[in-house]
Amino acid sequence: MKENIITKGSLEIIVKDSATRQTLERMSGDNLIVSGGIINVAKLLGGEASGKSISKVGFGEGLTDPSPQDNALVNGFYKNIDSITYPSLSKVQFTFSLAAGEANGLKITELGLFNADLVMFSRKTRPEILKTSAIILTGIWTITIN
Repeated sequence: MKENIITKGSLEIIVKDSATRQTLERMSGDNLIVSGGIINVAKLLGGEASGKSISKVGFGEGLTDPSPQDNALVNGFYKNIDSITYPSLSKVQFTFSLAAGEANGLKITELGLFNADLVMFSRKTRPEILKTSAIILTGIWTITIN
């Protein structure tokens, strides 16, 4: 019998007007889990001190397509995850937000999940969002392990 563990990530982002909280845009799609993320999980399973849980989300300006070798964001802005939940036995969700006063001027074209040492777990690209104080972002990043 052959056993495989398949890990999949998906990201939902909601852009809202910061004054009215009205939804301006909603985007969702799958992301790429990068090599560094896979190595980090193996270290977590083995109890190695360098393996750390996901605790940060990053927003960047990179324009290249996601690649397994990705390990950083271009001009990244990083912040702690707001909350972590487990909607089922095989899923973990990372909820995050970007407030009106955060990362203004950043042309957001990429997002990533990171551990405390900024080791990238996954990356998602998207059409540009010019971050200004007029908008806030909220999101849910779901990782499913089957």
